[in-house]
This record gives sequence, structure tokens and C-alpha cells, in this order.
Amino acid sequence: MSVTAASAFLDRLSFAAEDRLAIVMIHRATRRVVQRIQRKSSIASRSFQTWLQEMNLNRQFDIYLSLNPLRPDAVGRTKRDIADIRHIFLDFDTQADTRVPELLHRRDIPRPSALVNSSWNHWQAIWRVADFSAPQAEALQRGLAREMGADIAATDCSRVLRYPGFLNWKYSPPWRVSAQHFGRGHESITPASFPREAFLEEQQAVLVQDPARSRAAGVALSQSERDWAYAKRSLALGRPEEAVIAQIAANRTDKPNPLYYARLTVRKAALAIVHDPGSQKYRGGRI
Repeated sequence: MSVTAASAFLDRLSFAAEDRLAIVMIHRATRRVVQRIQRKSSIASRSFQTWLQEMNLNRQFDIYLSLNPLRPDAVGRTKRDIADIRHIFLDFDTQADTRVPELLHRRDIPRPSALVNSSWNHWQAIWRVADFSAPQAEALQRGLAREMGADIAATDCSRVLRYPGFLNWKYSPPWRVSAQHFGRGHESITPASFPREAFLEEQQAVLVQDPARSRAAGVALSQSERDWAYAKRSLALGRPEEAVIAQIAANRTDKPNPLYYARLTVRKAALAIVHDPGSQKYRGGRI
């Protein structure tokens, strides 16, 4: 990718010229870290992009970019330094060849604004968003990661992702990181565009942080209750029972027998759907 094309990637994301972004560079051999916090306009400039190309091509630094802008006084890249949530993302580091197409075919989840291919069978889905708080963004990313089989650990709103146009030196030969954009223009997606059930973690966090609301609403949702809600919704959407069982089992390795727990959870969810006249989409078989 040329310097001009790498700069254009920033223009396709929802950044203003004055937004302050983090560029993180990690040397593959020594693990030395170099971080620069610059305005988007500076990062997109030819001189800065030429320097990034030099660091990447000749000095073998991997190049990463923050997806959410930083506060004017930020000198680091913690959650407290995030000024605004501009992007929601998922990191598919296993079975991306099946999980990403499944995501793209979901009718209840907005189509991603971009897909970044960071290595063989490793993809990141990115949504341009507006009106999100940081807790909302992280709650949604955790919920979607559990549901879609993405990396549950890669849900921090201050996280950086590989910058398309540069080489990933983890592989030999190195992998050229690339991006595929979808035709949403500069339209941003709001929280209302996503299923409410995906925000269950956020509901729990609000209850924990606000004792008054916690007393009014009762006990916060447990992980088992979230698993049950995920199973019920997934079955109602027509996902195969075995796929739902496998996903829950993979996320509940804290259980003595995750597969048994997952089957029991899905069985209960299936029975609940049978007795719920509003869940007519479900056509699952016997477990």
C-alpha cells in the first residue's frame, strides 16, 4: 500500500483532523515499544507516513493505531485518556474463515464499516459508531465477542489494532495488513442499532456502580443468567443448538464440566422458547 493509501485509511474512519490518536510501534526482535500521540492530520501527512514506512519496512517495527481519539491532555493510552468512542471492534483470531461470514450474514447486527485482515485467517471487524459511552462500548464488544466467537480479551476501548498498509513481522515472509471497506459512507451507527441483549454486561455494570438502581432492580445478572439469555436469543434467531452449546462451553472453562453445563443451559433456553409465543422463529431439534 502506498503512503497515500495508508493515509486514506484514516479518512475512511470517523476521525476529525484535530483528533489525537496513538501510533504504537513494536520491534519484532527486541520488543522495544515506541509510541507517538499525534493529531490525525499529522499522522496522515506524507512526512509522518514516510517515517512509518521506514520504521516498518527497514527497521521491522509492527505498526498499530488507536481506534478511539484521546483527550487533549493525554500523555498515555489508558481508558481514562479516551476522549470519545468512535469505533466498536471485534478481533477474530481463530476460525475467522467461518465466523466472519456468519457475522456478515446476521440481520440483527449492523454490517461492519470495515474488515481488517491482519494475518492469515485473522480479521478485525470495525463499526463506525456515535453516542456510545466507554462502558457501553466495552459491554457491547464483550457481548458480541461471546456470541460470535471473537477474542473476549480484545475488548478494551483503548486498544490499538494493526494499521492497514504495513507489514506484520510476526510471519515469514511478513504479512501485508489490508482493509476492506463497506459502503456506509460517513454514516455512524448508534447503540440502538445493536440488539439490546448484547448489552447485558453493561446493565450489570450500571447496577454495580449505582446502589440505588441496584436495590430498585434487584440482584445484578450473573454469568449463568447471561449465558441463558444468550442461548435463548441465539436459538430464537435460528442458530443450530450444537453451535450455541459449543460457544457457551468455550466461554465457561471455569465450570467443572463446561459441555454438560452448556447443554443444560441450551436445553432450558429451548424449553423457554417453546412456551414463548413470541419466539416463533425457533425450529431447533431435540437436545
